[in-house]
Amino acid sequence: MGKGDFVKNNKSGAPIIYKDNIYVGSPIAKTFYSYDLKTGKQLWKFKDEVMKAPPVANDDIVYFTNTKGFVYALDAKTGEQVGRKELNGKLAPAGPVIINDTLFVGSQDSKVYAFPLSDINGHQNSGEKVKSEQETNETQMMIIMSVLILVLVVLLFLVLKRRRRNS
Repeated sequence: MGKGDFVKNNKSGAPIIYKDNIYVGSPIAKTFYSYDLKTGKQLWKFKDEVMKAPPVANDDIVYFTNTKGFVYALDAKTGEQVGRKELNGKLAPAGPVIINDTLFVGSQDSKVYAFPLSDINGHQNSGEKVKSEQETNETQMMIIMSVLILVLVVLLFLVLKRRRRNS
């Protein structure tokens, strides 16, 4: 994809599909692209360095790594750089992975880097996630209270039943 010098051992250019768009990096053109999935129209491009790993996306931000040891966060709609983080070492061509708002990136020197997405994109966890955690906590509290009330009612019933027998 694109024009440029041949990249030795180039077995890359793995795309992802995210929200009706295709995101892919070209190690030859040293550019990261976004295309409309239905029309194939190029939406934006971001010139950088050689990238061999597939990107990953979350909350309308696309993350990709390059061979110089950087992780970039780009706005999925506009391609504008939201953040950048330098990691030590040559990053693995496997690409980053997101788990629970944490970005994991492997390197070719046997290290795995892990950091919160907020370290690179400047955002805290999304309000929806905070809200759902809050709702989960409230639901758990309601269940605990309901069980305690049920236990108290059963105990009260057993005490009253025992008193009637003894009377």
